[in-house]
Amino acid sequence: MKKLIVGVVAVLTLSLTVLYAVGTQLIRPTLSNIIKPEMSLPVEIITFRGIDNIQLKGWLIRNSVSSAGVLLIHGNQSNRLSMLSRAKFLYQAGYSVMLFDLRAHGESGGDYKTFGYLEAQDAKLAIRLFKQKAKLQTVGIIGTSLGGAAAVLNDVPLPVEAIVIESVYPTIKKAITNRLTARMGEWGTYFEPLLTYQLPLRLGVKPSDLQPVKDIENITKPILVIGGEKDTRTTLEDTQWLYKST
Repeated sequence: MKKLIVGVVAVLTLSLTVLYAVGTQLIRPTLSNIIKPEMSLPVEIITFRGIDNIQLKGWLIRNSVSSAGVLLIHGNQSNRLSMLSRAKFLYQAGYSVMLFDLRAHGESGGDYKTFGYLEAQDAKLAIRLFKQKAKLQTVGIIGTSLGGAAAVLNDVPLPVEAIVIESVYPTIKKAITNRLTARMGEWGTYFEPLLTYQLPLRLGVKPSDLQPVKDIENITKPILVIGGEKDTRTTLEDTQWLYKST
């Protein structure tokens, strides 16, 4: 009996250690040096301060013939380069464009990611700067994954005229469950709480703060919700759940 108890304790200790390491991996910075692209666009390097005085870096592409613009926000473990082809398309369509690295991504500062919580507040500051610098009257936003969560996770909706979100999780619990089950099968559902409970301890963020499916209900401007049926991280059912809440 004593050996059984010791064995159980050892397994639990190992499981907790592994899950703590997984949590560390999920929130760690994904930094990279980004070279200004060689393309026929008037790309201007910008630097501004986000929430908690975190330095954020990006590009501004002004279109002098338009008073409308689109803010592009990339996904998790990526950077503004992933949105560059969209920026080119939108600029050629007559829009000013701004794209920036989320905190703890690319060339921006920050020691950890918050799955959209602080990123949403950074997005609000980015919109304000975008409007001022490009002298815009109308702004839309396109956000992918984490960037899409940042476009939605606000008690007061962002001051934009239209929103497009792609592959955005409905709740952080569902996001964690999807990733665990993709790797571990149904056993992953049992470990979800051990990752979810790390949020307030490590980030000061409650799971209830990370529910795009709730905040999206407050958005009254046009919103397009996009997802893929083969996406295992944000399933088609997740996307339909978000859409039904608009």
